[in-house]
Amino acid sequence: MRFVRENLFYVILVAVVVVGAVAAFLYYTGSGIDQNVKSRQSVSKKLLALAKDKPKVDANAVRIKQERIEALKKANEADLEQCIRFNQENLAVLKIPVGAASEVSAAPFDAKRYQESVPALYIPYIKEVNRTLDVLLTQPALAATTPPTDEQINVEVNRLTDKFKDENPAEVREKATRSMILQQARAGMIYADETALERVLRRGTTFANPDKLWEAQVNVWVTREIIRAIIATNQDWLARQRQAAQADVPATVANSAVRHLLKIDVTEAVMSPAGTAAAVRQSLTERKTDRQHAVVPYWFRVVMPTRHVRLLIDKLESQNYHTVTNVSLSRVQLTGKENLYYGIEPVMMVRFDGELLLLGDWVRDVVPEKMANLFGGRSAKPAG
Repeated sequence: MRFVRENLFYVILVAVVVVGAVAAFLYYTGSGIDQNVKSRQSVSKKLLALAKDKPKVDANAVRIKQERIEALKKANEADLEQCIRFNQENLAVLKIPVGAASEVSAAPFDAKRYQESVPALYIPYIKEVNRTLDVLLTQPALAATTPPTDEQINVEVNRLTDKFKDENPAEVREKATRSMILQQARAGMIYADETALERVLRRGTTFANPDKLWEAQVNVWVTREIIRAIIATNQDWLARQRQAAQADVPATVANSAVRHLLKIDVTEAVMSPAGTAAAVRQSLTERKTDRQHAVVPYWFRVVMPTRHVRLLIDKLESQNYHTVTNVSLSRVQLTGKENLYYGIEPVMMVRFDGELLLLGDWVRDVVPEKMANLFGGRSAKPAG
C-alpha cells in the first residue's frame, strides 16, 4: 500500500493507458474499420494486377474507329473545298485585256508583275475595273432608271405646249414635269446611277500601288454582290405580285421591293490584320482578319418599304458568306426638286451594314505578297 501511495501518479497513468487501449480495441473491432481496410487492400491488389496485365483490345473495334476517323477527316477536307468554291464562285478575279484577243488574270496583285508585263497592266486594269462597274448599272436584270433630266422635261414641254395652248406656261411645265417623272419611274425597276458607286480607281488614273489594286478588286466583288441581291429581291417580289394578281404586273419602280440605290461603300482597310489600328472596329460579329479569313466591312443605303428588309437580307446572305450586322432606318426627305416617284406605299431610307468573308485558303494566292503572309504565304498552286 505504501508503494501504491508513493507511486500513485504512475499507477493512475498506467490505468488510463490500459483503459484507453481497451476502448480503442473495442471501437476498432466493433466499427468495421478492419473490414474496410481489408476491402481496400483487395481493390488495390486487383488494380495492381490489372496494371501488370496487357490490356485486352478488340482489333476489329480499333479498325472501325480508325476508319471512322479517316472518313471524318476526308469529309472535313471536302467541306473546306466546298466552302472555298462557294466563296469564290461569284467572286472571280478580273481579267485584263492585253490585246485584241488576249487577256490575263489581274491577280496576284504585285507591283513587280504589273510593271514588268508588256504592256504594263496598270492602265488596262483600271479601265477594266471602271468598265465592270458601269456594266453592273446597265445590265438589263437591274432595270435601272433615273429621274428625268431638264432636257427630257423641255422636250415634253414642247410637246404639251401645242396641246395646251391656252394654259399658263408654268402650268404646262408642271404637267410636263409630272408626266416625265411618271414615265421615268415606269421605265425601270429601281433608281440607280453611278453616283451610288464607290470608285477606288477613278477614270484616268494611270498608277496604283498593290494595296489599291486589291482594294479595287474587292470593291467590284462587294458591289456586284449587293446589286445581285437587289436584283434577286426585286424579281422575287415582282413574281409574287404577278402570282397573287394572276396578271402581268408591270416592272416599275412603284412595284419594286428596292426602289432606289443611294450609295455603296466598302471600307478601305479590307485586309487589316487583327491587332492593327485599322482593324479596330465594332460590329455584331467582332470578326477581324486572321489566317482563316479576311473580313470585308461594307455598307449600302437604299430606299424601300420596310416590309421587304428581311427579303433583301435573305437574298444577300444566301449568295455568299455575308453577314448583315446592323440595319438602321431614317425618313426620306424630298424637297420636290428631285423628280422622284416611289409610288403610294410608304418608304424609308434603309442602311445595311455588313461583312463579307473571304476564306484565307483562297485569297492568299491573289492578294499582294505582303498580305499573303497573313494567310500563311502563297501556295504551291499558281494563282489563276
